[in-house]
Amino acid sequence: MRRHHLNLTYLLLAIAASLIALFVFVTGVPSLPALFKIFRAEQLSSSPPVTQRVPAPSRVPADPITFVAFLTGALDKTLTDIQQEEFINAHDGRRVTWEGYVIGVTREHFPLNPSRAFNFAFRPEAEKSGPLHWNFAMAWFPDAAKRDLLTLHEGQHVVVSGILATGTNPGHPILNDARLEKIYP
Repeated sequence: MRRHHLNLTYLLLAIAASLIALFVFVTGVPSLPALFKIFRAEQLSSSPPVTQRVPAPSRVPADPITFVAFLTGALDKTLTDIQQEEFINAHDGRRVTWEGYVIGVTREHFPLNPSRAFNFAFRPEAEKSGPLHWNFAMAWFPDAAKRDLLTLHEGQHVVVSGILATGTNPGHPILNDARLEKIYP
């Protein structure tokens, strides 16, 4: 009888080892200690994080949303206030690259911030009477961009990147630390 009990123990251990091996194969967990880390991480994820990493200013995450898509979402009247707020906050502070058409270029005469020496307004559509014709963005540039900005004229098609600041009026967003990526003839 004792011998039968040992065989059953070995059989159960073999089944357990097989199940663990199958689990490792299916999930890709390389080892048993890693398996315990997974379960430990699941337990810890319910508690609030102790520290949060904030990306360095030079590593602001890129956001693939277009100018028209941002304005369309931010001004969508079918969204509730909280949905609209969530949409806007999801893009605020992210680097965007937008195409648009120059409205005008101005110089800040007494810039307090060297990255805000020049600005230009641009609209999302070439037509001045399109569905978004009242909406525009302001892009703020450092003094080093002066040479490129001098070549711009009203209605010129440009591609601009910058850090999106939605401000109080999402229909008129601001791009800080802007760069002219492309100027069309």
